[in-house]
Amino acid sequence: MNWQLIYVLLTLNLTAATLGLAYFAWKHRSRKGALSFAALMLTVAVVSLPYAAALASDTLRQVVFWNKMQYFGLSVLPVVWLIFAFEYTDNRRWLKLQNLVQLLIVPFITLLLALTNEEHGLIWEKTRLADVGSFSTFDPVHGFWFWIFMSYSYVLLGFGSITLLRKALNTWSLYRRQAAAIFLGTLLPWVGNLMLIFDLKPFPELNPIPIFFNLGCICFAWAVFRLSMLDIVPVSYEDVIESLPDGVLTVDINNRVTAVNSIIRPFLNREPDKILARHIEDVFADIPPEFKHLYRAKDARTEIDTGSTSIEVRVSPLYNRRKQFMGRLLLFRDITHRKRAESALKQRLEHLSIIREAYEEIGSTLNLDKILSLAVDAAMRLSKSQAGYIALLDQEELHIAASTGYGEQSDTHKLILKADRIILDRVVTSRKAQLLLDIFLESTYSPFLFDTKAKIVVPLISQNTLIGLMNVETANPDHYTSEIFDFMQILASRIAAAIDNAHLHLSLQNRLGEVHRLYQKVSQLEQLKTDMIRIAAHDIRNPLMAISIALEMLNEDQTADLPKLYVQSIHNAANRISHISEGILSLERIEAMATGVNMQIVNLCEPARQAAQDFADMAAQRSQQFVTDVDGEAFVRGDAMQLYEAITNLIGNAVKYTPEGGEIKVSLSQQAQEVIFTVEDTGYGIPDDKHERLFQPFFRVKTRETQEIEGAGLGLHLVKNIVDRHHGKIIFRSTYGKGSVFGFSLPIAQM
Repeated sequence: MNWQLIYVLLTLNLTAATLGLAYFAWKHRSRKGALSFAALMLTVAVVSLPYAAALASDTLRQVVFWNKMQYFGLSVLPVVWLIFAFEYTDNRRWLKLQNLVQLLIVPFITLLLALTNEEHGLIWEKTRLADVGSFSTFDPVHGFWFWIFMSYSYVLLGFGSITLLRKALNTWSLYRRQAAAIFLGTLLPWVGNLMLIFDLKPFPELNPIPIFFNLGCICFAWAVFRLSMLDIVPVSYEDVIESLPDGVLTVDINNRVTAVNSIIRPFLNREPDKILARHIEDVFADIPPEFKHLYRAKDARTEIDTGSTSIEVRVSPLYNRRKQFMGRLLLFRDITHRKRAESALKQRLEHLSIIREAYEEIGSTLNLDKILSLAVDAAMRLSKSQAGYIALLDQEELHIAASTGYGEQSDTHKLILKADRIILDRVVTSRKAQLLLDIFLESTYSPFLFDTKAKIVVPLISQNTLIGLMNVETANPDHYTSEIFDFMQILASRIAAAIDNAHLHLSLQNRLGEVHRLYQKVSQLEQLKTDMIRIAAHDIRNPLMAISIALEMLNEDQTADLPKLYVQSIHNAANRISHISEGILSLERIEAMATGVNMQIVNLCEPARQAAQDFADMAAQRSQQFVTDVDGEAFVRGDAMQLYEAITNLIGNAVKYTPEGGEIKVSLSQQAQEVIFTVEDTGYGIPDDKHERLFQPFFRVKTRETQEIEGAGLGLHLVKNIVDRHHGKIIFRSTYGKGSVFGFSLPIAQM
């Protein structure tokens, strides 16, 4: 059988059991003796755990080390046991600090000697391992001090045991069983210890320490769980009275004081032993007259407020077992702390309510001015200050964004910041809130408000970035508390986040506006590009048609000399194609159109005359009467090329949709503040049901007369876009079968 393993397991079991008892006692530490019992069990665990390690060790060096570790618990175990015995038996008069210090002198010396044994050998003169059966055990030669410590330990054990036995013989049955179990649980481990020291073992392999200590632990567990040692402990009547947290005073039926505890001293301002057997009227002689009914009352409750303290007094009747009245019980309770706590709680609830409201109000808006106004108001209500402000950082410079309590002067904000500069710079540098309870301690600081005595300055930090400061100040030097200071920092964190959100919202709004403007610009550019491409595709046909007609005429003319008229027509048309391809399709020109860079003062008569001249030959070929009235001056602000394109489109359409022999009239005039350009023809006209869609892209009016005429349906749409970009209006009238009037009006340019 492996005895070594068995002893190790028994010792570990002892450790676990004592730790469990210590924990259980600690949970019931309010009970009498529970703390000392927890300390006793914990000390046993401190002894048993190194003992288990020593049993499991194989080398002498390890065994000696763990035996030394035992002395951290073993040296104080007798003293802890004695403290527990005194507490359990109500002999706490012995547990004075002076006595405890004296009791710990020997344990302290013992611990030092055990840890330094190699230097003197006073604990173990010789250390060795002895083979016992299948394992080795520690078998030292004990030194001089070891026997002194053992004698001291057994003296304390005997003294505490005698006290415990006396209690067991003079109490009720339950308490006698408790005391017996405790006495036995203490005696067994020490018996085992004696057997080991003096080698009083029935057989060599027996180690009594694990066995007897476990038996003792069982006795203590029996006392705790079976006999309710920590639940039901012997209590004397005097202990009951003295342990009450309230002042207690009892009177008999003759109104004489029969019992009193020491807690009543502050309430009556007298020594308790000096009021015993005295009449209650003498005892209450110093209290205010309105409370003198207390010593006559049989059952009452009232509160006495002396200014510095608040006392609750309760009067209750006392009856014996036969329900006979035998006196009264007066309980005096100091409720000053409770009253102050209630006041503090009320104030705290008020602060929390203000912060909650501030959170809701500040969080409900992204308007910076409103946030700042709400923030200053919340800070003033929370701190109950006379004045305050919020200063924001802008390019490392502080400026007051909102304030209250400083007057209406225009330069107030600059003067405030100048006065507070020293403190503000300190907060900005440290990024920590400042609570100044006495500004006179700041020798170089002069507040803007002369009656300011205290102030709080809190940094506004959002996402680890300092965005500003919040300042409040008061004329009452005792007004600001640490609680107000803490709440102000909580409020500041929410204000900082709200201000940061407002800045972010404003930045996003600006970005969105910029993006929207860019989008409009791009859209406009795209529209211009599209229009220019359409113009190019549409208007190049006109010069090509002129070239084609001229070439046909040349082909019919067989003379050797080319007619100058035809050559000039071809030359003009070619120049026009080149001008369109180079100018209209230029991206830079399109962008200039969008931004208005090319908008100049233009005499509209010039592009009108040029366009009329370009189409005069075509009209002559069609035997059309082509009349122009575009002389003089008509100044508008615009892009000359775009206006030329609009005019040529209108004239070209008139030539195209007027039959041979018809009449076309091009005119330009000024009326009031407008320049009006029109092209009137006697062409085919447009049916009324086609008017609405006439200016849409790719829409062509196809009637019996015009269905053979080629066209893309873009000319009028391009004209409308050009006129709209020049802030003008389209002119259109048409009667089917009689002719049409197309044109536009533009504002006269201001020279």
